[in-house]
Amino acid sequence: MEVSQPPNESDRLKALHALQILHSERLPEFDAVVEAVATVFECPISLISIVDKDQQWFKAKCGLDADSTSRDVSFCQHAILSDDLFVIPDARKDARFRDNPLVTGDPFIRFYAGCPISIDGKNRLGTLCVIDREPRSPSDAQLAQLKRFGKIVEGLIKSHRAELQVQDALDKAEAESRLATQESELLEEIATVSGVGGWELDLDTNQLIWTDKTRELHEVDADFVPSVDTALSFYAPDGREIISDAVARGIEEGIGWDVELPFITAKGNELWVRAAGRPIFENGRVCRLVGAFQDITERLMSEKAVRSSEAVQRTTLETLREGILVLSATGRIQSLNPAAAKMLGLTAKTAAGQNVQDLIANIRFQTEDGKADDDVLTRAAKLPHEVNNHIVKMNRSGVSSSVWLRIDANATASAGGAGLDLTVVSLADITETKLQAETLQVVFDNIHGGLVYYDENRRLAANNDYFQQLLKLPEEFIDTKASLQEVAGFLARRGDFGPGDPDQLIKERFSVFDNPEPHVYERAGPDDTTLEIRGNPTPSGGLVTSIFDITERKRTEQSLKISEAVNRATLAAVSEGIFLFDSNGIIQVCNPAAAAMVGYRADELVGMAVQDLDVNIQCSLNGQHCDPFVLAVDDPDFVTDLIASITPHDCETSIWLRVNARSIDPSEEFGLKGVVVSMADITETKAQADQLQIIFDNVPGGFAYFDAGHQLAFYNDELIETLQVPRDLLEQKLHLLDYYKFNAQRGDYGPGDPEVLALERFKAYPPDQPHAFERSTSDGRYLDIRSTPLPSGGFIYNFFDISERRRMEEKIAESERQAHLRGDELEAILANMRQGVSVFDKTGRLSLWNQQYLEIFGKPEGEVRKGASLVELIEAEKARGEFDGDVKAHVMDLMIQLSAGDVVRSKFKHPSGRVVSAVHAPMPGGGWIGTHEDITSQELAAEKIEYAAHHDMLTGLANRTLFNKTLDEALDRAILSEHTGDLLLLDLDRFKPVNDTYGHDVGDEILKQVAERMKACVRSTDLIARLGGDEFAIILNCTGEHTAEIAARIVSNIEQPFTALGHTVSIGVSVGISPIFGETEDVSPIIKQADIALYEVKKNGRNGFRFFDGNLTEATVN
Repeated sequence: MEVSQPPNESDRLKALHALQILHSERLPEFDAVVEAVATVFECPISLISIVDKDQQWFKAKCGLDADSTSRDVSFCQHAILSDDLFVIPDARKDARFRDNPLVTGDPFIRFYAGCPISIDGKNRLGTLCVIDREPRSPSDAQLAQLKRFGKIVEGLIKSHRAELQVQDALDKAEAESRLATQESELLEEIATVSGVGGWELDLDTNQLIWTDKTRELHEVDADFVPSVDTALSFYAPDGREIISDAVARGIEEGIGWDVELPFITAKGNELWVRAAGRPIFENGRVCRLVGAFQDITERLMSEKAVRSSEAVQRTTLETLREGILVLSATGRIQSLNPAAAKMLGLTAKTAAGQNVQDLIANIRFQTEDGKADDDVLTRAAKLPHEVNNHIVKMNRSGVSSSVWLRIDANATASAGGAGLDLTVVSLADITETKLQAETLQVVFDNIHGGLVYYDENRRLAANNDYFQQLLKLPEEFIDTKASLQEVAGFLARRGDFGPGDPDQLIKERFSVFDNPEPHVYERAGPDDTTLEIRGNPTPSGGLVTSIFDITERKRTEQSLKISEAVNRATLAAVSEGIFLFDSNGIIQVCNPAAAAMVGYRADELVGMAVQDLDVNIQCSLNGQHCDPFVLAVDDPDFVTDLIASITPHDCETSIWLRVNARSIDPSEEFGLKGVVVSMADITETKAQADQLQIIFDNVPGGFAYFDAGHQLAFYNDELIETLQVPRDLLEQKLHLLDYYKFNAQRGDYGPGDPEVLALERFKAYPPDQPHAFERSTSDGRYLDIRSTPLPSGGFIYNFFDISERRRMEEKIAESERQAHLRGDELEAILANMRQGVSVFDKTGRLSLWNQQYLEIFGKPEGEVRKGASLVELIEAEKARGEFDGDVKAHVMDLMIQLSAGDVVRSKFKHPSGRVVSAVHAPMPGGGWIGTHEDITSQELAAEKIEYAAHHDMLTGLANRTLFNKTLDEALDRAILSEHTGDLLLLDLDRFKPVNDTYGHDVGDEILKQVAERMKACVRSTDLIARLGGDEFAIILNCTGEHTAEIAARIVSNIEQPFTALGHTVSIGVSVGISPIFGETEDVSPIIKQADIALYEVKKNGRNGFRFFDGNLTEATVN
């Protein structure tokens, strides 16, 4: 394989060899860094790699036995080509590495992240890197930590260089000692204390002699004549008294000294120095003082950086919900985090140093099959390789509920050669996951049909008994969790797939399994049965298959729709702003997200005091106004999930943030001061919530919105009256299944076990599919219930009390049977009903109707008459263009369903614009009754909700939600057919002064006109979105070479003057363009490239457009 070299390879190698670090002694400080990095990334391997001409040598290593590898196969040779982090999420998908022997063989690298190391800003010596054997997508916080640890490594290498310089000074001192007798004792002292500069004071003549290095450290000229007073004046005031006392004791008592003090050079530079000296005796008296002088600033800064890193690491462990125990080989607790102490009922103070078996005597562990496993933690300490992914149930004395834990143990290498073997034990609370798994199995066992789930490795993971019965599989297939290949091979050889070569039949079957789309097919089963197979691939690569015996019910079966288990994962994709303040409120670190939230550049914020942040903040705590940033510096414990409205610097548009703070060293163990503040942008969420609440409060009938996790999120007051559910129960925002249980307990679903009835209801009406049905309540009322899933997850329920309509329908049916006795009464009832009614006798001829029926359908006078057939009525509608289809076939289909005793429901849009709900119910003596209701208002309300969820309320353009969905779809098409279009990001130029000068009313009118001008520049198939404020985006589909023409037209149209509310204003627009390409599976690089091109336009005068090309980098934005 080829060796990748930076342009300055020759100079780099010279600088590397001059450091003499290759194959130098391994030090615990370097080992501590790689162990900390491995912990932060939760990866098995971390290295400090020094890249030589033909090899890379590991100065420190964690999780790897080798001391070096060949350079031509190393990842680090690529990492040193740039100053930026070098990240490979999956080496098997990267053309540069997929055939690399370190990927295909030991250590089987899949994920790599490397930070280049340089101590002079020019020559990159090697990397600090972290490696995993599984693909990973590291968080921004983890990558920031990697950069910080890289700075620590650079500091340690600088310390190594300083030691070389010290040694070089000693060598020079020894050479000079052979030339100057008077300076021999001085140079000997320099060698003794490892100083860099030297000095001598003759007490008889009061003459002070400095070496050249001492003059250099003091930053004085070569002709400078030092004296005792001037030498002491270089020390900082708080150190001057210490060195003066030391010199005095040396003269009077003959005592030497060695101190580290703050120091100010002649040029005003602040340093820390090591000052050492001793008296020289002649004839029993002190005649001279000699000493050494060394700059130790870099060493102290490196030590401080290590302490800071340890504090950050400790804070991370304390915030983990997963318990962490560090045990010795004998089972003694070395340390534990708060989560572990809480799980085990311990305190960190009493637990440290104690044997784990003694401290948890009141705890009992059981395996999943109920066997005692009380020595599991002792076993983890002694034999950690035997305790991995170990599931146990924990019961503590005095605690009624049990907890399920997943225990993993990992042995650490001996620390620094001291023979201290430790085991890190993680305790993860999986109680909720376990309960969900048990609930899922109950669902499996109660489904009427065979059900099987193959995991992402295509191995049998879960199934119900009926699955095995239908396929008649051997028991060992279930016990050993057979693969899909093994099951298919067994069925093919048994003949289930028909005649032919079994291998070819399996190949054909897998072409169906491997298709990402759901599949449905029928095939012959064992014992002459006919099976229907329904397969649904999962996003993770697994497969859920339902199998039904349809031999006897093939024509009349109703499809059983199964709700897939929803995989809940923590958002990894949330980008939060981060500030690090010191104890004085000075910003030490901020990430780009935080800078964008407050309207500054990151480099402007570092060093700024919290009081100097020019942002408008609206936030309250306990009814009092507060500044969350100032409060975080003063008392971070008060800043937990604070909601604040912030107007960024030089911006008129406010955003909403959720703010949290935590001290990095709350126990002051290391004397470190500082606070980490995190900010999450919840502007869009809050705006949508406010809009939805307004819509909810104005929607007719009961209304409820459940989120993607099936938890109640919003509801209106009419829901309480319609469902007769207590308000306090709704305020708990419970899971949908909990509300099913409440209805079942009060009898709404009939007799039976409420748990079972609720689960059946949840299964019969899966929330991810639309439903419309009616049901009765335990108090005799009737409800019309409609469920609509939302594209972004979650679903909406509408509830309408139709008791009056149902009572009317029942009265109508009764009246039909007694029409000859109560005809006048029936007509009066019909005349006062809200619904339209039509009654047909058993011959299919109209016998009764009301005025509402005529009005809803717009029937002309004379068309509706007694004795008219339904065919005649619909043919008349068809003649007027109000019906499209085969009239006789339509009527015949209705008659067949009614004759089978079915109630036929339908919903359609009438040419008049009304949306009509029709219900046709058979009557006992023959014939049927139809009720027809105008539900236009309900349908319009649903359409408004759908529109509000995907559009900007001011301009009517698509919002960020619809933009993200459309861009994902465009990327999917690009993956299949390469370049399918372009992404344009647009920022209005000079728009802020419009708001400042004329007010937001004029600004809003300008935004509306901008939207219309942009629409005029693109096609109807393209998407324009307003992302917020004066930011827009356009997705062009299949434009090719016309993109530049469209961009130029937009720039030209926008720069034309606008007239709004009597004012004429001029603005411009900057446009960044990126192709939508199929080389990535994530839209982030596409957005980033367009953003970089946009900022290049702004940097070069604004009001123009630019395509992204390889010459532009992220540095353009910075």
